Amino acid sequence: MDELLDQFVIEARELLQQAADDLLLLEREPANRKGIESLFRAVHTLKGSVGLFDFAPLQTTLFAAEDVLTAANRSGEIDGLSIDPLLAIIEWIDVCVHHLATAGVLPEDTGAEAVRLTGRLAQQGPVDARPAIAGAVPAWARRLFERHGAATVALRYVPRPDCFFSGDDPIGLLRAVPHLLGLDIAATAPWPAPHELDPFTSALAFEAVSAAPLSELEKLFRLLPDQVTLVSRPHQTVSAIAVPAPQEEGRQTMRVNVGRVDALVDIVGELFIAKNGLSALAHQARQIDGGLTLARSISAAQETLDGLAARLQRATGDIRMVPMGETLRRLPRVAREVSAQLGKPVDLEIEGEGIEADKSIVDALFDPLLHVLRNAIDHGIEAVPLRRERRKPERGRVSIRARQAGYRIEIAITDDGGGVDIEAVRAAAVHKGIVPPEAAASLDEPAVIELLFRSGFSTTGKISDISGRGVGMDAVRRGLEKFGGRVTLQSTWQQGTAVTLSLPMSLAVARIMIVDTAGDRYAVPMDSITETLRLKSGAINRVRAGEAFVLRDRTVPVARLADLLGLPGKRRDQELVLVTETSNGPVGLVIDAIGDRLETLLRPAAGLLKTVSGISGTTVLGDGSVVMVLDLEALVR
Repeated sequence: MDELLDQFVIEARELLQQAADDLLLLEREPANRKGIESLFRAVHTLKGSVGLFDFAPLQTTLFAAEDVLTAANRSGEIDGLSIDPLLAIIEWIDVCVHHLATAGVLPEDTGAEAVRLTGRLAQQGPVDARPAIAGAVPAWARRLFERHGAATVALRYVPRPDCFFSGDDPIGLLRAVPHLLGLDIAATAPWPAPHELDPFTSALAFEAVSAAPLSELEKLFRLLPDQVTLVSRPHQTVSAIAVPAPQEEGRQTMRVNVGRVDALVDIVGELFIAKNGLSALAHQARQIDGGLTLARSISAAQETLDGLAARLQRATGDIRMVPMGETLRRLPRVAREVSAQLGKPVDLEIEGEGIEADKSIVDALFDPLLHVLRNAIDHGIEAVPLRRERRKPERGRVSIRARQAGYRIEIAITDDGGGVDIEAVRAAAVHKGIVPPEAAASLDEPAVIELLFRSGFSTTGKISDISGRGVGMDAVRRGLEKFGGRVTLQSTWQQGTAVTLSLPMSLAVARIMIVDTAGDRYAVPMDSITETLRLKSGAINRVRAGEAFVLRDRTVPVARLADLLGLPGKRRDQELVLVTETSNGPVGLVIDAIGDRLETLLRPAAGLLKTVSGISGTTVLGDGSVVMVLDLEALVR
């Protein structure tokens, strides 16, 4: 894909998301003037971008959409019957843009689909509805008519400051005005100093008169109703009312290729590894006679480098940080579609769109959120008759709330539906042969909930093209674990379900702890450790086939790292225990010793290690040795 098309894909996705957001707003508030104007600008700008390429089917649908929005812009209210066809056009163009991004061409059936979608939109009402709006002739138009007696139409054209980036050509449009009799050009604001002049910003207003029929000028400026006013001579009608475009101010931004940012992050990671190597040099210097002074100098240099590296890491990390809104804003469209398909009215509430995380994390969250949201509506929210019977509001409620928790982000998806039927889960587990009847009867509620994360598990007896409660939950867990994430589920019968997703905010540089067991060194992520303990061997007791100890009146199961890794471990009078929080609660991990705590670059597991459960990647220590980074959640499961 060439650079120009690549840029088009990026901008088109942003505009399509904005258009979808505006349509969902207008579905609730049809007379929301700002929503109508924002929707028109998004569609018009997208039309201008499409015009740079030979994408005629897309232009056909966008022209039709603009006609409908022009009428809405004039009347101040959008026809509710137009929402569904407009959304269908936006979603179809979204699919086309995705195909362009992956294959470089439009899908084969775009022509036929464009005709179908345009026809569907036309059935809701006249596409080119342009009601005449009467009004007094403005002073500027009277002045122009007095100067040019043969004029039949006066026009005032004030292009938006960013019109060039929307594909507009103001001078080209004015050259195309038929029978142009006169033209006045003025600045919209005092001219800045020459060195402050921005050549890419339009700062002109145009007033002109023409002897052509009003209909010809309407056709020429049909796509700019928010920037152009057309006025006929007295005793004729005012064809348009100018809608001032809002002047949006914001910080200056620039688009940077993600690959370049990733390369910079990799360099920062290598810098951390090199910086950590100074510790080994300082240790070697201390072993040399008279090397204490040299060791102190190396340590001082390392402290300075530590500070600079930390600042650089934060700066590069911030470049990759994007708001959660990029993913969360896509979910209302899904909720609306599933709600309509199932006949279950649902209100979706979203909070925390401003919470930021690494772009790769934000992008990876969409599929897990999609699974959970579909489950919540399909098999969480009850049908309307059952909700009435349970004295609940007919409209179900699903909320998605994102928040920052230390170095992690948490997204809670809650619904006020029927909750998980624990007994139905037990029965389904026995029926599918997942657990024997005796074992199923002895499972407590958290253990039963854990069955929902088994591959292919479902309590529903029918196949759905959406999802059953539990269907896809194993995929949710697997998807999150790739990024060091976790998922938990809590439910109350007939009251609702809460699913919480937890992921690290960034993957570039992580804080790790080096641990020793059976003579080997491993690394464990610091954010997976809640506390470290030294326990007398007598405090760890045998419980059936395992071990456990009591921590603040709570029984905590114990796992020995050497046993988990198949290494020859030893029992000691005092055991060193790392307490890690898993989806099933806290677990104590017995190790031999704790080493350095470092910030370092994590490399994903590759080759044979990629298939080994419990290993999330590798890292290089300051002395050049490579250690495996353990996934404690997967190890102790």
